[in-house]
Amino acid sequence: MAQTDTTANLQPFTKGDPRAVEAGRKGAEVRRANRARQAGDAQTVATELATLRASFERETLGPNAAAAAQWLIARVTRGDIPVRNGDEAAALLRAFVDVARLEAGEATAHSIHATIDRGEAVARVAALQARAREVLGAAAVAVDDAGHLGEIGAAVEVEAVSSDDPGGSDRA
Repeated sequence: MAQTDTTANLQPFTKGDPRAVEAGRKGAEVRRANRARQAGDAQTVATELATLRASFERETLGPNAAAAAQWLIARVTRGDIPVRNGDEAAALLRAFVDVARLEAGEATAHSIHATIDRGEAVARVAALQARAREVLGAAAVAVDDAGHLGEIGAAVEVEAVSSDDPGGSDRA
């Protein structure tokens, strides 16, 4: 079966071409129809949102979000939501859980900030170095006694930065 070249009959528009005028008119009609449809969609969304707002009490937001999260988990587990949409499901689940936590007065994230002074840090590092030397020394003796690898050595250097020294040149 022979294929026909559909581009052979294409002719570019030229100035004053009646086909160009007609194509422009049709394009403008389509743009106007799209704008009207989008404006209608916005009105529909606003109406639906007002209906939803009137249908539910604010106090039920947290429990509803928790229920939606559980429903979503069940749908993913059951295989109703394909794996290719797993990222979207995870983001939606995270949002539901966050809303449920916020409505319950719980935090959605936790962080900790710990500070240790230079003296404590140096003492802790020195204790760890001593323990490492002790363990490595016992291992070196055990390996040497077995005659396999010879002596094992380890060098550990730790830099402790003082909060008083912005350059961080103190060495421990």
